[in-house]
Amino acid sequence: MAFYGRSAKTVGNPGLHVASTGTADNITFQLDDGTPSYYNIMANMSLFGNNWDNTAQVPYLTGNGTLKTFVSYDNKQSIALKANYIKNNNLRGAIIWEITGDYLETSVGSGIIAGTPLADTLNQVFCNAGNTSGGGTTVCSIPTNIIATQTATNTQVTWSNTGANSYNLQYKISTASTWTSLSAATNSYTFSNLTCGTNYDIKVQGICGNLTSAYSNVTTFSTNACSTSGGGGGSTTTINCSAPNTFYFDSLNYIPMGEIKIGQGRIHAVWGVSVDAYIPTNRMNWAIANAHAAHLFRNIAKTDKIPADFYFATAFKESFCGCDATIQAAPANSPFPFTYQSSSLGDGCFQIENLSAYGELTNMYPQRFPVGQHSNLIGNHNYETAALSKAYYDIFSVKYWEVSKGWNPKDFFNNATDPNAAIKLMAVAYNRGLWYTPLG
Repeated sequence: MAFYGRSAKTVGNPGLHVASTGTADNITFQLDDGTPSYYNIMANMSLFGNNWDNTAQVPYLTGNGTLKTFVSYDNKQSIALKANYIKNNNLRGAIIWEITGDYLETSVGSGIIAGTPLADTLNQVFCNAGNTSGGGTTVCSIPTNIIATQTATNTQVTWSNTGANSYNLQYKISTASTWTSLSAATNSYTFSNLTCGTNYDIKVQGICGNLTSAYSNVTTFSTNACSTSGGGGGSTTTINCSAPNTFYFDSLNYIPMGEIKIGQGRIHAVWGVSVDAYIPTNRMNWAIANAHAAHLFRNIAKTDKIPADFYFATAFKESFCGCDATIQAAPANSPFPFTYQSSSLGDGCFQIENLSAYGELTNMYPQRFPVGQHSNLIGNHNYETAALSKAYYDIFSVKYWEVSKGWNPKDFFNNATDPNAAIKLMAVAYNRGLWYTPLG
């Protein structure tokens, strides 16, 4: 348990995820060289706005007026939540550093201890029944006993009634990285739009007035198998094998809600013409390459907002897949077949030029993109490794903006109001280079 805080001077107005200057505030907290004890934080509270981070379940301070200082620390409420976690999980205790940081004097410099609120909170939680916070206020208990019950069309999820006023839920497909949030007035919620035959993760948080519990442990459940129909001596699974709707791409909408389904779509006005988009029937490994490239980006960028066929769409946009003139691109009756751009062969489907873009990849990842290997990884018919190369290029763009520009990619990808924002942003990175900033 930390009876002290950490301060940081910020580049702009202080807040969560605001870039720091790399230095502590050793002027406001001169006595502690910028790492203030709890009593010193309390003595300077008038200089700050007090805030609460619902995700981390801790308080933080932001400087008032022109004071560009951010302070992370623990107060009675966050100490109580941590102590309750220790108690509820039958852990062996807590280590405090450093206990004199909690010695609040009757007046600064008096040497007379008026109270030890953090240590008192620990003692109260560990030595009393139930979950409590400083001052004896009831703390929201963490919901437990999460159970999913399947019906023909719905999934009802219930959990223990902790006495909370309401609850927050977060759920996702188990293989996804991004959670969807919603609220419930009681200790149950009914889903009516989940995908059949799919594993889902869910966690629940209690809301008790101004207090919140930590989220529960993640519970995984499976929805009912997709519908089947029987006949004769066996059963067959009913699968929708019809082609998906034709989707259109234009300069403002790189991909619609949903995906091309790695099967069919239509890209509009690429190099001035329309073209039907099919994974070539003799190049099904391209679909696997697209999926690998998308998952590589998703895992490192911590978002699921880039669909697998974003990389296929890039190859269309750049070359009409002219890197491989032997592909079987579309059925014979396709109204808008490919018009191959054979001049793109040297730089591959993704137009990653040998000296410029490939040179950047070599500088970023020399072990993966050795000098002189452009033709073996990018050019000619190397669609699979070129798709992965494009993913690496996108990943570096995101990391560059994050580190050099102070941009928060996770917040952008998961909270942007435009459903196509991630695709549009990566198109900017690909076409304008790493020195473009999305911050305006």
